Amino acid sequence: MVYLQIIINSVVVGILLALSAYGFSLVFRITRAFHLAQAGIHVCGVYAYIYALEYLGNSLGGFIGSLSFSIFLVCLLGWLIEKAVYLPIHIKRGNEALTLVGSIGVNAILINFLALLFGNEVKVVPGTWKIVSFEVVPGIIITNLQIIQFSVAAVIIIGLYLMLSRSTQLINFKAVADSYDLAEVSGLNVQKIRTWAMISGSLLVLVASILLTHDIGVEPYSGMGITLSAAVVAILTGNIGVREIFLVAVALTLLQNLIEWYLSAQWREGLTFFFLLVVMLWRTEGVLSYQLRKDK
Repeated sequence: MVYLQIIINSVVVGILLALSAYGFSLVFRITRAFHLAQAGIHVCGVYAYIYALEYLGNSLGGFIGSLSFSIFLVCLLGWLIEKAVYLPIHIKRGNEALTLVGSIGVNAILINFLALLFGNEVKVVPGTWKIVSFEVVPGIIITNLQIIQFSVAAVIIIGLYLMLSRSTQLINFKAVADSYDLAEVSGLNVQKIRTWAMISGSLLVLVASILLTHDIGVEPYSGMGITLSAAVVAILTGNIGVREIFLVAVALTLLQNLIEWYLSAQWREGLTFFFLLVVMLWRTEGVLSYQLRKDK
């Protein structure tokens, strides 16, 4: 029963990680930026949601208004980071190291600004509903919050999969991720696709961060852990396929939980990144990479 409980918890947390990982992967594959500033976007969106909710009140109207405000903020942040940092480096043909430094700098500015304004203490969502536990079978417990987290994330992932599979947007994303030059020759607006990737990725991160915050709260530095895990998933998959990212995210979360159960929480992140290092040395393009064409 213990293993079944671990699996259930891993699926719930893993599907939230999948949202964040898909957002990271979009930016990473399309803009070539190792998007550590996603950690700053993660916490900025949540802080905007919490403080708007405190001002507007814990009602349906307050929830819609707070969510709308946080959506606007993270979209604006994603757009600004792309236009002010990533795109200028790309236009000047700067290498990826410069983009990484720029991303780290943006993240430092965002989280320190939040710490200056609101302090370093943990913030919780005001008026958070009472967490109720259900024993579905003897020894297996699931909470109402887990049901909500899984349901919302699952609807978004399924909707994202259906939307991309029935449109040309995924093909455009993959074309730009494969080669800027070929995408431009094909008539694609690379800068527009880059911008949409940043905005879409920021929105996915916001959903995951809000759902997580209802459970564990937030502080200015809490976004880096899930961002690094999302980066691991993005590198392991080697593509921007929804199914692949979901499966790897759940598998990674299960691995982390098993490591924590058998060893300790101190080993959780260390062995995860050791596994990533092994995979990168063995298969640099990722485990589940795609090919748009076959080389003859």
